[in-house]
Amino acid sequence: MSDAKYVLLLNSDAVATEGDIKSLVDWMDSHPDVGACGPKLVYPDGTPQPSPSPVPTAWMYVVRFLGLKYLLPGRKLKRLVAKVLSPMLGSTLTSHMNPGEGQQEEIGFLSGAALLLRKEVIDQVGGLDEGYFMYLEDADWCIRIKNTGWKLGFVPEVEILHYAGASFKGDSVRKSFRAANPESFKSIMRYLYTYYGMGSRTVVRVAVTVSLLVQSLVACFRIFGGNRGSIIPFISGNFGNISIVWRVRP
Repeated sequence: MSDAKYVLLLNSDAVATEGDIKSLVDWMDSHPDVGACGPKLVYPDGTPQPSPSPVPTAWMYVVRFLGLKYLLPGRKLKRLVAKVLSPMLGSTLTSHMNPGEGQQEEIGFLSGAALLLRKEVIDQVGGLDEGYFMYLEDADWCIRIKNTGWKLGFVPEVEILHYAGASFKGDSVRKSFRAANPESFKSIMRYLYTYYGMGSRTVVRVAVTVSLLVQSLVACFRIFGGNRGSIIPFISGNFGNISIVWRVRP
């Protein structure tokens, strides 16, 4: 591990200049109570990416996998449902239903695509949990950092380009019919067990199973209509992911 004062975590698909890194270091120097900070991440077209984000909750994953956000017609109805349920399910639900709204004053976690940390913080809380192959390892790290008393900082003045999901850009068929990465489900199950326990993880497992079965059923109608494309691998992948969420152990 480096003996430097700061350590930069930067994805291979993120582009940062020396000026960007210097600005983040200068910002950290002026905020000694902050253990890690992140910049504003943007897509190649300039659209902002969701960072910082609220801490993921079990209920957020239930709502996400059951597709409540897409079943409710109109932004006003989504906003109303989020407002009614957020006292019970937390502000994370509001953020999921209406991106950009209901942002917590306290940062939940920062994207690991570009993250600057104090070396002393890493010495104190440890590095990334190697139990996560990918996905949610940044959320877990940020939670551990905050649990030791350090703050997280967001520096919107610094913009870093992040080519997230660029390989599927403009390919509507592959976007619509591709099974989610199995590693994402493994990480979600590990994260839920760590922070919310077995009961919450089981609830999310049921939601995932229902979601993937419904998606596969819808895809079957496309097959009968003669539009096979990548649908068969999609269905196969869905059943593989159902198996994963019930078999995976922390």
